[in-house]
Amino acid sequence: MRKYTCGVPKEHCSGSANFVINVISLAKVHDSSVEAFNCHAKWLGKLGYKRVGAREFDLGDGSPIRVLTKKSRFGGILRIGKHEKTAKTKRLVPRHEALGGIIGSY
Repeated sequence: MRKYTCGVPKEHCSGSANFVINVISLAKVHDSSVEAFNCHAKWLGKLGYKRVGAREFDLGDGSPIRVLTKKSRFGGILRIGKHEKTAKTKRLVPRHEALGGIIGSY
């Protein structure tokens, strides 16, 4: 079972908060990378960005266009913690195989 972070402050995130995340305190998580992408896109809209493409967002003030990662690869991937097969844990930890870090506004 994997969960995904979206990088949105928890006050604006539509994810669930019923998991404990060791590294990122009080963050919310999503069930899929597409849900995390949609949450981040909605937040950018609240910040004043306009969607100009499938993954492109423009603030309209001449600043660079913000391009998000593909929906299928979006978000910080988290996995269930130790003893996932023997115990019913709600502890999530970052996936070790990930090549990048998790960046967010937490």
